[in-house]
Amino acid sequence: MPPLPPHARPPFPPNLAYHNREENHNGKRPHSQVPPSRSIRGRHRSPTIEPEPPGSPTPSYIELSSEPSTCTLSAPRKLLVLDLNGSLVIRSARKPGPGPQPVRTVNPRPYMGSFCEFLFHPQTKEWLDVMVWSSAQPYSVNDMVDKAFGRHKKDLVAIWARDTLGLSQDHYHKKVQTVKDLRKPWSELPAILNPSSAVDSVELQEPVLSHSRQSSVAPTERDPTSSPTLPPSSQLSIASDAPQSSAVHSALTTLLLDDSPKKAVLQPWNHLCIPDYTQTLRNADLAILTAERARAEHAAALAATPHPDVAPSSDAAPDSSPPVPEADAPIGPLTAEQAEAPPPEDDGSRMDPTLLAVVGVLHTLKDESNVAGWIRAGGLWPDGKHEVPGNAMDGNEAVAGIEVEKVAEAAKMWFEDEGAFKFWEDRGRAAMEELGIVVEHGLTK
Repeated sequence: MPPLPPHARPPFPPNLAYHNREENHNGKRPHSQVPPSRSIRGRHRSPTIEPEPPGSPTPSYIELSSEPSTCTLSAPRKLLVLDLNGSLVIRSARKPGPGPQPVRTVNPRPYMGSFCEFLFHPQTKEWLDVMVWSSAQPYSVNDMVDKAFGRHKKDLVAIWARDTLGLSQDHYHKKVQTVKDLRKPWSELPAILNPSSAVDSVELQEPVLSHSRQSSVAPTERDPTSSPTLPPSSQLSIASDAPQSSAVHSALTTLLLDDSPKKAVLQPWNHLCIPDYTQTLRNADLAILTAERARAEHAAALAATPHPDVAPSSDAAPDSSPPVPEADAPIGPLTAEQAEAPPPEDDGSRMDPTLLAVVGVLHTLKDESNVAGWIRAGGLWPDGKHEVPGNAMDGNEAVAGIEVEKVAEAAKMWFEDEGAFKFWEDRGRAAMEELGIVVEHGLTK
């Protein structure tokens, strides 16, 4: 296919800027480096739907995303689709070589607790449905959801794993590039959100290949051999405490939160790309935590050590109550060497505030009529200075994904712009404060 002329190229979605970048952070490999399939014990999963070749938004989707969004008090209910590993949590790396794998440690991203408090606050639940959609296998998804959401797991309207992606049996057990086609949740969720009055979903762009209605293994069952026929969470979702909703979600209402732009190539303007939470980022956060604790301990120790130049006053009434030590303060006075040593300097480093920025974006989208239109029009760039190369298409034909990627290759991601990132972080903090939510990073180790 010859490249499109400049006048026919669509405005790129901000999230496509990373499409050509190698996804080799945190152990991820590009598609061209997929290792050979490993042997799997037990019976294999039987495939039902082969994935569509990734790459092109449909003409009707492009047309819908071209419609401007308006801020209105009657905006439709929104749907947030959450990725797990690399977005909300980080899992320890796999042990190299064959043999049994140890249980992988799961650590939440900073501010995950406060993020959950916002998502599932009663006022937020009035306008937002939240689901998980991960390309990991069901038992891994269940473990990550438990670690990330805790008691809020019951508030998720759906928990979908790798067996919802329509992969072949061979691809299911390989590290292949996967795509999250949002037409699937748009089609399935009405029956999950409101089973008593479920109607056939009418997707605003085009129909999606529907699944049969029998349930497969829920992610609470540690069975890696379940059939990838249906979303594994159908039973769990219907029995959850999530609010009942008759909303039919679409490109107008949906936000996919994922660290991989390639997952969103079919609906790129419904994707909020965030930086991959790698071990490098986590190590930096832990270093900040260690420095904060050291400064607190140093200050507490200094406060507990009598100053040599100040003699105790004979007129002061004796205090009969013993002093209450600080929880993390060292026992006993500082040594001379400790007293002379300066505390660790505060260099202004801060823990990864990505989830706070996501809250800021969500809070703004609450009153928008068209999520895809808002993102495509540059809504993530609050200063209005972000230039979109190329001219808008008329929506009469889809553009091959490779052409969109070429246009977007030199683009800057919203979170790479310090001003835009800080704007959304501040907006998120304000939104949480408005709801009375305490903003805490939540890291303990």
